[in-house]
Amino acid sequence: NGLTASVALLVLLACGAQSAAVVQLTDENFEHLTQAASGATTGDWFVKFYAPWCGHCIKIAPTWTELAKEIGNEVNIAEVDCTQNSATCSRFGIRGYPTLILFRHGKYYVHAGTRDVPSFVKWLTNEEFDTSVGKDVPTGPSFFSVLLGKFESKLQTLHLHKDPMYNSILIGMVLAAGVILPVFVLTWICVTVNDKKEVAEAAPAPGAAGAPSAAAPAEQPADKKNE
Repeated sequence: NGLTASVALLVLLACGAQSAAVVQLTDENFEHLTQAASGATTGDWFVKFYAPWCGHCIKIAPTWTELAKEIGNEVNIAEVDCTQNSATCSRFGIRGYPTLILFRHGKYYVHAGTRDVPSFVKWLTNEEFDTSVGKDVPTGPSFFSVLLGKFESKLQTLHLHKDPMYNSILIGMVLAAGVILPVFVLTWICVTVNDKKEVAEAAPAPGAAGAPSAAAPAEQPADKKNE
């Protein structure tokens, strides 16, 4: 009936709107969503690696949103904030922003052409796409790499001084203190334990020659027998 058709149409529109949105990728969900290293079972992914402070990234943001609406049902359009997800950006050797990479069938291709929606669509849907320039997708980062990346990202947000140089020096001093202090404490504990052990080993055992003996109990006077 009409009500069922209307509901179905709304569901289709909602699904379409969801698939056309720019996907936010992180260190935690990148490989799970893209399956980039395993052969792209979730389809092709065109990913923008960016930094929020980058002027070119800010300029291309509306284009990226429009591209998702234009072709998001055929190619997943996504982005990675490299200031918050350094492990993933290091994995692909990101050095400049924005860097645009297409992930397709276990390979990745760095885009180097014109950055507008028609040019992107033409490049992504080209039947004569040059697969010879693709590179093998490196394996995903380890848990330790992701953890270290998060730590580095947090460090980048620290502002202990308004001057960037002094800020870096202060952060370095904080890190150095964080390393030196535990080492000093552990060294002090080891020295203290060893000192106590040496003292215990140097003390003679009870009953050994030279060891102090317990004082003999005083003799009690014998009771006189009644005659």
